Amino acid sequence: MGLFAPRSGALALALVLALAAAARADTLILKDGRRVDGTIVRETTQSVVLKDEKGETEYARDQVAGIERGKSVRELYKEKLAAAKTADEYFAVGQWALEQKLKTKEKEEKPDGQR
Repeated sequence: MGLFAPRSGALALALVLALAAAARADTLILKDGRRVDGTIVRETTQSVVLKDEKGETEYARDQVAGIERGKSVRELYKEKLAAAKTADEYFAVGQWALEQKLKTKEKEEKPDGQR
């Protein structure tokens, strides 16, 4: 039983972790050369609103040269989880999820329908 405890714990940790919100890793490229990272929360023909750790900032469309849209943290998590094959890889996914400050959604992710 002692041999399986760390693996079971790593697997359970990886399976229990999921996202509470699907944050995107977007980048605005401004005409003055600056690159601003965050999550686009609103877009209109007149402006783009980007949220980052400091809050929301509105940029006029005529200031924006381009937008790079990244994968959401949810998409990255699912890719990493699907690629994991060993207990160590599942553990690494769990560690990554903790670093991303992901929340748990135990009902959806617990193995064997446990509550």
